[in-house]
Formats: sequence, structure tokens, C-alpha cells
Amino acid sequence: MVRDEASEVAGGEPRARGIALWLVPEPEAGQALGRLIATLARRLGTPPFDPHVTLLAGLTRPAEEVARRAEGLANGIESALTLSLRTPEGTEEPFRCLYLPVQPTFNLLAAQALARATFGVDQEGSFAPHLSLVYGRLDAAQKVALASEVATELPGPTRFDTLDVVRTTGPVSRWGRIARFRLGSPAAGQYGERD
Repeated sequence: MVRDEASEVAGGEPRARGIALWLVPEPEAGQALGRLIATLARRLGTPPFDPHVTLLAGLTRPAEEVARRAEGLANGIESALTLSLRTPEGTEEPFRCLYLPVQPTFNLLAAQALARATFGVDQEGSFAPHLSLVYGRLDAAQKVALASEVATELPGPTRFDTLDVVRTTGPVSRWGRIARFRLGSPAAGQYGERD
């Protein structure tokens, strides 16, 4: 069962529900994006988080079941996904306050369709792939200025080689990884970590 990801802001920090599946960039790009996210969070007083592209969110099944199914999903995604991150944009939605739209590719859309099938979720048409840089609420002028500022710091095409299973219930500061699996690895269970 899936619930819509909530975007309540309580105590200044966005809140969500359930468990999410995140595509995570390979280490070099992930560290650079992570530094950018952390720098913006310190400067703006917003919560920091790990760089990712959400494949599926709001899963309400037990964590062990989600992790087990996610391992099979990671095995079913044939290899790392190379994704193009576009020019920064902003919205009023707290989890897309400032974000990088991701160019949908056949392989990304296939991975998302496989995730929906794996978890019995009917969210076709609602997938808007992106990599967030800031969670929270900023005024339009701040978002425009930040988008212009960070545009020069963005990587080119970025490889995403890992699937994280993340508990996203409550405020961002309380989110935590449940498991991690390498994409396309027939021995993902050997690499897989469960926290």
C-alpha cells in the first residue's frame, strides 16, 4: 500500500510518511552533491539530506518486506543509470523547494515501472524525477538567486548505481536508511546492507 508523500512543515522542517526507494549517485558525484546540499542547508537553516532521486515513496509495508522486495528490484534493474540533471527550479512544495529536474530516460522510466510492479503501486503518470537541493520553504526571489548561483556547480551526466531503502516518516532529521543494494548485481545480497 502506498500513501502520498506528505509535505507538512512542522517546526520549520518538512515531514513525510512511510518508506521510500532512492536512487543514489555513485560516490564521487554523490559527495559533490552532498556537499552542495549541506552547504545550502547550513546557509538557509534547512534540513540536510543525502542526494537522491526518489523512485517510489510513501510505502507503508513492513520495513523487512520492503527491503526484501527492494533487493529483488535492484537485481532487476540491469545496471547503473546515467541521468542528466537539468537547470535548477523551485516550487512551493517543501520537498521540491529547490531541485534539479532529471531528464527521464527509457531506463529510468523502466526502473520506476518495475518498482511500481514490485510493490503493486498504481502511480503511472505521477513520476516527476528530480534531485532536490533544498527542502523547506523559500520565497521566489531566493529560489531564483540560488538557482542561478548553483547552476555552475552542477555535475554533467551522473551515474546512479545504488538503491537505498529509507524510512521517511516524520521530520527529515529523523529519516534513516534501512537497506542499500547495488543496481544490477546478481549478488546484491552480498553487497546489500541492512541498517
